[in-house]
Amino acid sequence: MLKWPLARVKTMALAQVAGLFAFCYLGTNYLTTFRQGLYHFYFDWELDIAIMPWMILPYCSVYISPLVVLWYASDREIQIVRRSLSVQILISTAIYLAFPAHLGYTRQVIPGIWETWYKVLHTIDYPHNLLPSLHVAFALAWVLALRSHIKLWAQILLWIWLALVCASIVLTHQHHILDGVSGLLLGLMCYLWARRSFEKAA
Repeated sequence: MLKWPLARVKTMALAQVAGLFAFCYLGTNYLTTFRQGLYHFYFDWELDIAIMPWMILPYCSVYISPLVVLWYASDREIQIVRRSLSVQILISTAIYLAFPAHLGYTRQVIPGIWETWYKVLHTIDYPHNLLPSLHVAFALAWVLALRSHIKLWAQILLWIWLALVCASIVLTHQHHILDGVSGLLLGLMCYLWARRSFEKAA
């Protein structure tokens, strides 16, 4: 559980990651809008996948998941996650700049209760910076950080949540399948590296 004075240390660690993400991800996403010759990392049959508007709930849950990690994860795991996410961001930024991608789906107006959610999302997040999916990579990092601090039933729910996040990136038409697969690989590799490097430095 979150205890003072570790609360300040944990908060600062995650705030550093948030700042790096905002600068790198949002910056490269904006720059890509001016670039030509964008890559298409998707299969044609993926474009026939229907959007499921309610899947924006698990998709957006990634934005608040750091609060859960902040509360339950140990200081050790927070530091490992900080290293992992920082490296994820830097590697992804290099890939986004080298291989700028464009979303294959045509963004559409979603009528009903989810309309505002999608309008806000589409305003903030341009249809670039796709492969690898940091959404998936971040979610995996949260799961790996929490799994040893919660009971078995909660761990099962956590893995189900990760599966929903992976599905949501496609079913909200925000990403393609290869984006999610590469996000999982990136998240796993960076977490394992961060844990080894932290243990060696300790």
